[in-house]
Parts: sequence; C-alpha cells; structure tokens
Amino acid sequence: MTNALPHITYIRWGEEAGVPDNTTDVEPVTACNEFFWDTQSFSDSNSNNLQKLRALGGGRDVNCTVNGRYDGSLSIDAFVTTDDATLELVLGTLGGGVATPSNTIPYFAVEIGYKDFSGNLKRMKFHYCKVNSCKFSQTKSGDPIKATLDIFVQRPWISDTFGVVATPTDCPFVGYEGIVAIGGVDIVGLQSFDLTITNTLEKIQSGNSRFDDGLSEGNRDYTYSMTNYFNSDSGITNIVDFFGAATYPTRSATPTSNSMTWVLTRGANTITFTFPASSVFVNTASQPSDIGSNLLSQTIDGHAETLTSITVV
Repeated sequence: MTNALPHITYIRWGEEAGVPDNTTDVEPVTACNEFFWDTQSFSDSNSNNLQKLRALGGGRDVNCTVNGRYDGSLSIDAFVTTDDATLELVLGTLGGGVATPSNTIPYFAVEIGYKDFSGNLKRMKFHYCKVNSCKFSQTKSGDPIKATLDIFVQRPWISDTFGVVATPTDCPFVGYEGIVAIGGVDIVGLQSFDLTITNTLEKIQSGNSRFDDGLSEGNRDYTYSMTNYFNSDSGITNIVDFFGAATYPTRSATPTSNSMTWVLTRGANTITFTFPASSVFVNTASQPSDIGSNLLSQTIDGHAETLTSITVV
C-alpha cells in the first residue's frame, strides 16, 4: 500500500459545453484549464443519502438498503489574483472585462489530481458545478486577500486520465491593496472588510434519476462587514448613517442608503466592485471599548440591494 500525499497535484476548472444530463453515465468531455486564482485548500463532500428500508414482519433490523439522491458540494479557499477568469463563475461572463448582475452564471467542471508517494495519480472530476456563494476577505495586514467558494455539484467521475499539471503565475492581492469607499469617501483606518455574494442555488430534481437535473439561481444577496478605526473622517459618518442620517435614532427615520466601491489595485491591474447610489445599507453597528487598549474601532455590517458591475482592467 502506498499512501497519498496530503496535497493535491493540481486543481483547475473549465466551463461545461451544455446543460446537465442526469440520466447518462457517460462522462462529459470538458477541458479544465483555468485556475481558481491561487488555490490554498480544497474539500469535497459526497453523500449517497442511503435509505434504510424495513419490512412488515422483518423484525427490528434493516431489510435492505438503497441509494437515495446523491448530494455533492465543494469548498475552495483561494488567494485572489489579477486573473479574472474565476469571477465569471461568481457573477457571469466578463464581456470586455465587465460583469453585471444580469449575466447568468455558468456550469463548470472541477478537476483535481492526487498523487501518492510512488508518483501514481488519480483524477477526480466534478461535473455540472455552480457557485452557490463566494466570500471575499481582506485584512489590514500584508496577508493575501482570500476568497472562499461554496460550490454545488451534480456528480463526480474518477479515472486515470489526467489534465496538465500547472501552477498559477499571478501573485495574489494583499490586504493593503484594497480600498473601500462609501458614498465616494474612502474608509479611513480600515482594519478588515468582507464581501459575500450569494446566488442561493436551487436544485432541480426529477423522478427519472437520483442526480440533479440542474441548478437554478435563486434570490441573490450581497452582504458586507467591515471594521475601521472610529475617527472623524469615516467613523462618525458611518454611525450617523446608521441612525438614519441623524444624531440619534428617530421613530420616523428611514434607512440611510449610499453607494459603495471596493477597489483592488496591483500595478496597472485593478478589480472594481461597484454598488450604485442608494443601494447600500448599514444594518448593525458597534463601537466596543476596552480601557487601556489601543485605538477605538467600530464594526458595521449590512447589505446592498444590487451591484452595478465588477470591472477588471
């Protein structure tokens, strides 16, 4: 017996040519030649949802076991690079470097190569995948900006046919290369920022197969949270916005809305997330204090009603 190494030899994705076929056992031919930015970790979950059947007069034990519906998902953590390909899985085709909410997110395949200590490879390929959600995370440090992808799967195939082993060449964005602005004003003293885009996928199932017919996009949500130093430039403004553009919460105040941008810049390369005016809201706000600690920080979170675009230059 030769044990497998703890790292994957490669992981890449490729857009599927058509819609899922849940009745055939022939593996689709899909070339996987795109990186999930700079992948750091990968996990898969596969369940047969076995059904334990009992019979009248059969006693207390199980009479027989059959397969239920297959349920599969993937989770991928990656450092975000200047490569824009994976953004298409989150918000749809980047036509001319621009993606908008009107785009349909594609089906894609994910191919993973495993190697043991003898150099033998096994390939696992997950087909007809879609991104259910993607969470981007930035901190003030020099750590890379991270994305966590939650992916739904129709089903996998295992074989000895391998793809090209390659390594990403683009370096990740790091924490100080991201700027957040609300209402056109940069957030001063930004400590952390998280942005999650959720597609709320719905599984389409039928009675002719235990595999999904397809994955349909449901309601989409854009949620964010950030921590910054409480200061006169952005801290006070944010808490006033939270109170409905007043210095205290009033009975008749309506939620204050604003615009928001998140811009990642590396040399001549930029990725800009733009949320339009009157679409971004603050839901909760907090300014915890610990006497004797460092600078006072505030944390706010909220949502955006829509996204203008993701633009890649």
